[in-house]
Amino acid sequence: MKKIIHHISLSEIGGVQQSFPPFYINTRKEGKYSHSIYSTVEIDKQYPSLPDFHNISTSVINKIRFLYYLHSKKCILHSYNVIGGKNMFNLLNRFPFNKVLLHERGNAWNISKEEVKRYIINANKADLVLANSVATKQYLIQRFGLEERKVKVLLNGFLPSNFQIDRPKKSDKIKKVGFIARLETPKGCHIFIEAARMLQNRSDLVFEIAGDGTLYSDLKEQALDLDNVLFLGRVSAPLKFIASLDLLVVPSIREPLGNVLIEAGFCKTPVIASRVDGIPEVITNGESGVLLNPKNKLTIKNISIGSVPIPECTYNPITNLITRDIKEIDALELSQSISDLIDDEEAKKKFVNNLYKHVVENFSLERYSKDLNKFYEKVFSD
Repeated sequence: MKKIIHHISLSEIGGVQQSFPPFYINTRKEGKYSHSIYSTVEIDKQYPSLPDFHNISTSVINKIRFLYYLHSKKCILHSYNVIGGKNMFNLLNRFPFNKVLLHERGNAWNISKEEVKRYIINANKADLVLANSVATKQYLIQRFGLEERKVKVLLNGFLPSNFQIDRPKKSDKIKKVGFIARLETPKGCHIFIEAARMLQNRSDLVFEIAGDGTLYSDLKEQALDLDNVLFLGRVSAPLKFIASLDLLVVPSIREPLGNVLIEAGFCKTPVIASRVDGIPEVITNGESGVLLNPKNKLTIKNISIGSVPIPECTYNPITNLITRDIKEIDALELSQSISDLIDDEEAKKKFVNNLYKHVVENFSLERYSKDLNKFYEKVFSD
C-alpha cells in the first residue's frame, strides 16, 4: 500500500495543530493510503494520542525509517508549515528523496528577509506546494516567485460533529464581546483593548480575552485601568468560549485564512474582522459579517524575542497584491461597529446563517480529505 508520511509539529497551539488530529484519525479509517506521523517533538498533552506516531529526534530507528520512506517511490512526505525551515533545507539538500508535498498554512508570513532564499530553494524542490487560501497562494507567488502551476489551494477542513456543543443561554443584561488567539503581535489584541476602552460607557458589555502568549503581560498592563476587560488565559474548551459570545472580534494585522472565523461560523457566532489576507475568503462584508479596512499605521512593534513577528508583507484582497505598507484597523471604527452590531439582532441572525452555510459547504473535513487525496494521486502519478 502507498504511504503518506506526515511531517508535523504537534507541540504547539495553532490552527494547523488543532485541525490535524481529526483529519488524521478519519483519513486512516478510509484506508486508501497508509498514514504515519514522523516528528522531531512530542505531542502536546492537549491533543489526543495519535496512532503510528514516531519521534525521529529520540530514536535512531525512527530516523532510519524516516529517511527510507523519504527515498521510496511509494511514499509521499507531506510536510506542514516548515517550508522555510533550516531542518527542512538540510533534509531536502543532504538526502535523496522522491516525492515531497509541502503544505503552507500561514508560516510564510513569518519568514524574514534572511530566510527568503532558503524558502525558495525548499519550495522549488517539492513536487507540489499546497496553500490554505487564495491569499496564501498569491503570497507565495508574489513574494517568493513560485510558479503558479506548482501552487494549489486546499482550504482547511473541519469535522462538523466537533461543533455539536451546548450553547450557553445568552444574558439579556450583559453581552459578551470576545477575542481568542495566541497573544502575539499580528493578532491585533491591542486594538481590541482600545476599542473596549472607547466603550466603557456601555455597562452592558464585557470584553473577554482568551489566549496566552508572549504579549500577555504587556496587554494586561495596557488594560490595567479597564473594568470591562477580562483576561481568561488559555481556555480548555475554545469552541465553548466562541459559542458563548454575542460577538467575536478578529482584528488581525495578518491572517492567512483564520480558522477561528470558520469555527465561529460552525458555532453561529457573529464576527467583526479585518479585511486582510485570507479573511474575506471566509467572511463577506455585509452578508456574513463585518469587515473593516486596515488604514492606520501600526501602533505596536515587535516587542520581545521569541514572539511571532510583524510580517514583512501582507496581502491586500482588494488589489490582489502584496504590500509592505502594513496597516491595522482603526480602534474607533471597531468600537462603533461593535456598538452597532451588538444591538442589531436582525443583522446578527442574517450574518450567522450565511456564514454557517458558507463554512459547511466549503470547509468540511470530507471536502478537505477528498481534495487532498486528489493531490496525493497527482504527486504519485507524476
